[in-house]
Amino acid sequence: MLTTADMSNASWDEIENRISRILQIHGCEVIVNGVYTTLKYYLRLLSNTADRPRI
Repeated sequence: MLTTADMSNASWDEIENRISRILQIHGCEVIVNGVYTTLKYYLRLLSNTADRPRI
């Protein structure tokens, strides 16, 4: 799950309980991450953001 919310003040106990419940019910693992942090992480892998992918 990606969010733009400030997660530094989040109620992590409640979030972890909900994540565990989703895993129990659906068998899916939920990973909470920030949109900006994720974009920053993956954009570093690009050598030039102006390059177009080759088909």
